[in-house]
Amino acid sequence: MSTIIAFTPRIDWIRTEPHRIGRSRQNLWSAAAVVCAFFGALSEGRAAHRKYEQLRRAGVAHDPALRTALGAQS
Repeated sequence: MSTIIAFTPRIDWIRTEPHRIGRSRQNLWSAAAVVCAFFGALSEGRAAHRKYEQLRRAGVAHDPALRTALGAQS
C-alpha cells in the first residue's frame, strides 16, 4: 500500500497580483509557522528519546522511564 497521497498542489500564493499580495504574505507566514512547529516538535521528540535512553541505561524500567521522558503526570 502506498503512503503517498495524490493531490493537486496549490501554488496560487506565488502569484503577485495586487489584490493577492496580502494573501500571499499570509500564506507564506502560515507555511513558515507550520515548518517551524514541525521542527520544534521534532526537536522535542529527539530530546525525549535521549532522556528515555539515558534512563534505560541507568536501569530504570520501561514504563517509569517513558513517563519521565515524556513528562507525563501519573
